[in-house]
Amino acid sequence: MTEMPDKARMDALIASIRKVPAFSDLSDADLEWFITHAEERRVEAGEVVTREGSAADTMIVMLDGEIRGRKESEPDGPTYTVQAPAVTGFLPFSRMKAVPMTARSVRPVHALALNSKDFPEMLHRMPELAERLVGVLTDRVRSFTMVSQERQKLAALGKLSAGLAHELNNPSAAARRSAGALRDCLARVRQVGRSSTIGPDDCAALAKREEEIRASLKPTQFKDEFERVEREEAIQAWLEARKVADAWKLSPLLTEANLTDAQLEAFAAVAGASLGPELTRFATLLEMERIADELEHSTARISDLIKAIKEYSYMDQARLQEVDITKSLETTLAGKCFGEFVYLFTAERDWTQSDSIHGRLTKGLPLPLVPSGNTLEFGGPVMALHSDPEGNSARAIVHNLKTGNYEAYVVTATCGN
Repeated sequence: MTEMPDKARMDALIASIRKVPAFSDLSDADLEWFITHAEERRVEAGEVVTREGSAADTMIVMLDGEIRGRKESEPDGPTYTVQAPAVTGFLPFSRMKAVPMTARSVRPVHALALNSKDFPEMLHRMPELAERLVGVLTDRVRSFTMVSQERQKLAALGKLSAGLAHELNNPSAAARRSAGALRDCLARVRQVGRSSTIGPDDCAALAKREEEIRASLKPTQFKDEFERVEREEAIQAWLEARKVADAWKLSPLLTEANLTDAQLEAFAAVAGASLGPELTRFATLLEMERIADELEHSTARISDLIKAIKEYSYMDQARLQEVDITKSLETTLAGKCFGEFVYLFTAERDWTQSDSIHGRLTKGLPLPLVPSGNTLEFGGPVMALHSDPEGNSARAIVHNLKTGNYEAYVVTATCGN
């Protein structure tokens, strides 16, 4: 208990504490009792008001200033700000045992601190104060809960954004590389067009021979890189024997196109003296076809990701609608995992079938029919799939191949649940 201040000081403190909403209409006698039993504190800017981990046994009535608290054990933890006039610290009926965060003054703080041992007498003298302090406590709990929820949402959004950025980066980089390679191909085609001397009659025969070769081409299949290098060297030697300029540049293109020795000889028989330019043109056109396929695949992947995100977030969709559970489960996994999980949900299923079906699931196979109200056990990436008796929802426990953890996902027939 502090010494009784003089009359002027007491009047000033009473005037200050009346600015705090919880104490605004209390009698002067009750406020004088509170001030007499409380400890007056003044804290300069930057100094510690409460220390994380210390005993929670003091209610602080802030008359002036501002404090900001955060968990120093969590560098990126949430912050808690209190501006005067306000009540903070340990409150009646609170179950807090230790101070959860370190609070420092942002501006010079003038406050009254009441120890918890005086709470019973305070509530006995001022019963109306109990209801108000419970309201303050409830508001504080609500505020902390909202901050925690917002942090969880932001963390989920950050994870989703990071995964989306990573997945978009791969196809977009591939598309950019393909665009650069396509520009080089166009430059080569323009160059060989100026250097070729093939006549009109031979041009028709060469076009026919090119179509025959194109129809019989097969994808390249080399056991390893050494076999590829050996094939490049063999084609380079074949070109050099026929006095083709820049044979070392042309041989990788022909190797990638997978032209056989017989096809090269057939082409050379028609191209004649223009073998080098015409072979370069033909190989470049084949490369441009492969580049077009890569561009199509990359842009399709980007489009699929954007579509999955729109469906997962229900963007531009009604709040209540009929939902394909199978498709929604695929979208949920695609939107949340971005390739971390094996995609297995591809077949239409009868969600109300009554017969119990058991089976083993392996990568790439569709799930069998799921019996209503039963759980299927699997030995593959999907450990179990359960549907409710009404057939309106399903729960899948999926094996995360990257982390090794098992995670559960729920899809219902109502949007937003």
